[in-house]
Amino acid sequence: NSAFGILIKGTRKRGGYVRDITVRDTSLPSVLVRSVNYNDDGIPAPAPPVFEHFLFERLRISGEALSLEGNREPVNPIELSGFEGEGYELCDVIIKDSEIERSGGAVIVKRCRNVKLDGLRRNNETVDSHAHYEDVQFAEDRHEKLEALRESEVAMVLNCCSDVSVFDTVIEILDRHDFVYGSIGVHPHWVTRTPENFLDLIRRYAKHPKVAAIGEMGLDYFFDEPKPLQKRIFREQLELAKELDLPVIIHDREAHEDVMEILEEYQPAGILHRYGGPADLLKKAFSLGMYVSFNNDLSYPQWRQPHIDCLMETPWERLLIETDCPFAPPFERSAERCESSDVKNVVSLIAKLRNVSEEFVAEISYENAKRVYRIGNP
Repeated sequence: NSAFGILIKGTRKRGGYVRDITVRDTSLPSVLVRSVNYNDDGIPAPAPPVFEHFLFERLRISGEALSLEGNREPVNPIELSGFEGEGYELCDVIIKDSEIERSGGAVIVKRCRNVKLDGLRRNNETVDSHAHYEDVQFAEDRHEKLEALRESEVAMVLNCCSDVSVFDTVIEILDRHDFVYGSIGVHPHWVTRTPENFLDLIRRYAKHPKVAAIGEMGLDYFFDEPKPLQKRIFREQLELAKELDLPVIIHDREAHEDVMEILEEYQPAGILHRYGGPADLLKKAFSLGMYVSFNNDLSYPQWRQPHIDCLMETPWERLLIETDCPFAPPFERSAERCESSDVKNVVSLIAKLRNVSEEFVAEISYENAKRVYRIGNP
């Protein structure tokens, strides 16, 4: 324990290590960090400690805030003592502008400067980055269901709009629930019902301070909405999103080549929602800087494989999780209405498929959602 009350201790699963601890904006002369490395047999190894992105499960803190950065698998368990207050995570403490001495399993940092710790969030908080509480299936209980999320692990919801007729409902949801953000746009299913002045309406509603994106927009060739009309409304919304400097939420169903061609033309910031097309096209989207979101489609044996293939090709820093509620509940409850609380099943599925902890999936997708939707300071 240093004289200044900061002690970081922890071990990681065999074969692992920790790296990249950053400390900024302070006059602390000394921070002592100890770590244990393991070889493949689970035996402590004498290798010099390397520090990487991790989270603290048991954390007490006061006077400083904690900075959440990075996208690597967390170390678990880990302890930080010397602070007050319970129930928070610390990710990616970084040490810079310091002299480092190594001795066995310890790293001693002398004359440490520039410590800045900010961005606290509660343990295990997660996000539903794509939900439809404006849908008629939630007409009787949408506000009750959203308020109930305050007692769950879901700390943020992005309510995604589908049609001009529900713009007012989306805004009502945003006004009544402080943890819900939204989008405004026209889904390809509704293009034949879209009025000529829809762009003016989107522009007006998008002025709301909690509207974080334009969409859901895109192409859907599963049903029979006219393809030329779908493409026109898709392109016009992409142009408007560029004008408003907002990210977009993309719907792509059996229209993968056409969607990608248009995205390459406009190169928007945004998200491919619930994508299950070819993984090589997904890589093109990543090259444009886009994100991709996954939901409980990963649990359905009859159509999960394309989604799994895409998941395995997705960099952690581009991954989002969603429910698309009230649609797409977990396979085990396929006849029931989906809700945002079902995002915990998505977290579990991804953690198992990618062989990481559920805490890591929740944390990285939460930070990615804040980044792409420009919410707070991720």
